[in-house]
Amino acid sequence: MSYDLHGAWDQHVNWTKPYLNAHTNLTEIESALDLLWRNDISPSKVVMGLGFYGRAFTVESAACKDPGCLFNGPANSGSCSREKGILLNSEIQNEIKKRKLKPKLYEEEAVQMVTWGKQWVSYDDEETLQIKVDRAGERCLGGVMVWAISHDTKDARYNKALAGILGREWTSGSLDDDEKTGEWVKKPYEQCRWTNCKESCPKGWVHVGRLDKGARKDELMYDETGCGGDGSHLFCCPPDQDIPQCGWYGHGNGACTKSTSCPSGMAEIGSNQMYCNHPPMVQTACCTTESESMKVYGECTWGAYPECDSKPECPSGYHDVPVARSGSGSGGLECNNLKNALGADILGVQMRNYCCGTKKDLQFNDCQIFRNVGPMMPGYPEGTCRSNCPSDRVRVAIDWAFHVCSAYEVGGQATCCKTEYGEEKWEANEKLEAYKNSMADWMVDEYCPNPSKVLKKRSLSSSSTGLVVRTDKSGDMTPLELLTNILGLVGSQLMLSQYRFIWDNAVRERHFYLQVTYMTSYIRNNWRLDWEGPSAFARKVLCFPNYVAAQIEAFLNGAP
Repeated sequence: MSYDLHGAWDQHVNWTKPYLNAHTNLTEIESALDLLWRNDISPSKVVMGLGFYGRAFTVESAACKDPGCLFNGPANSGSCSREKGILLNSEIQNEIKKRKLKPKLYEEEAVQMVTWGKQWVSYDDEETLQIKVDRAGERCLGGVMVWAISHDTKDARYNKALAGILGREWTSGSLDDDEKTGEWVKKPYEQCRWTNCKESCPKGWVHVGRLDKGARKDELMYDETGCGGDGSHLFCCPPDQDIPQCGWYGHGNGACTKSTSCPSGMAEIGSNQMYCNHPPMVQTACCTTESESMKVYGECTWGAYPECDSKPECPSGYHDVPVARSGSGSGGLECNNLKNALGADILGVQMRNYCCGTKKDLQFNDCQIFRNVGPMMPGYPEGTCRSNCPSDRVRVAIDWAFHVCSAYEVGGQATCCKTEYGEEKWEANEKLEAYKNSMADWMVDEYCPNPSKVLKKRSLSSSSTGLVVRTDKSGDMTPLELLTNILGLVGSQLMLSQYRFIWDNAVRERHFYLQVTYMTSYIRNNWRLDWEGPSAFARKVLCFPNYVAAQIEAFLNGAP
């Protein structure tokens, strides 16, 4: 037993002093093994014990925490172990994570040590387990064992680590009693958006075509507003939704309109006045809103113009939540000047409100103003406003009239928003689909899972009723793992219920008595059964399904 070499008991014995020392110190393990060698004990009969827990102490002085310093008693008990002087590896990891601690490796002793306050604990992790297993191999020991697997973390971190070191297979069964069969996941519906100046559409997205009456053949949706003559914004939509019909409206051969407006069933996505004969006349970019990628636009509209500060802030009716403000609206207008209490114009422009409906997931939200995203326009000073947005936001407005951005008569600040619109979808735990697929494969071609690389082919005995022995290629989620988890009750109650359903649904028609209810009754009530554990029985079922099913049927029908 090469753990518990030290503990709180060192404090009150005559031949030791209360020195801090690791209870799995490899140098001391070597000394203990040497005593066995001097008494001619065969190494093959010796198994090295490993610990998934640490012996913990309260140091005498917070100024002295290194091995060899003194302790004055056991450490505080853990929330799970509930015993002073012991911390399970799971508890140690919780302390490290909670307190952001950094363990210290003692390579020669092959232990990790970590302290906080006056608490001190040594333990083994992946690195020190590797060192100890290597040393056991060098000394030709018979193997290693662990006390105890129940001290591991919920995700079986140390079991998996040790299995990997030893080259052993490990079960995918979860130790998490709370593991769920799935979860509701919100799939976002990306909204169509304008790119930044000179940028192409995001990879895979569609550059939307222009379908208004004034469009030329194959013309696409562009807008040069705020780019200073250096490129254009492209209007792009995600490919997994219907592409909306879009166009520029109100141009009227250059006459344009006094305010932005869209045909019925369409929403405003932008505006400009650069192709209008007499600014501030304007034309409006509009799109249909049936597609999921345009739904949020369809729930929003612009407020009063040109007296943009007029009350109420939003148009009467459904659109009554202001989410953004712009002195230029979506990009092509210019609100009237600000006014003082006497009604006289003062420096600055009024701000037009962009308003959405009351449904939070159908609003633009977290709208922020950006003036410095993307490269500077050639020939302009660094402070010139740029009409671009970060890649995770949708541009709803370009404000070139705002006084900070109006100085150079080019560019404009962008109002960029996020959206929460999406669909809640149930996503099953991926293990369940993997187990379902592995069972479907097994039912098509029943085989005996290979317990080792030694077994390669069917028994040559003419009386053999077993299946061909084969190494499973489907990874961890195999029929063997599934049935082992079911019989060993490995996993949460919710997951076990689904495991049983998957197994029973697969075997019911061909191997009726291999359903879980019949197997567990057979195991529980058959006192003659040579029970070697869930994994061994599961392997027997998979290797000899007809034979085991016949045994269970006979037993349940009263056969001796």
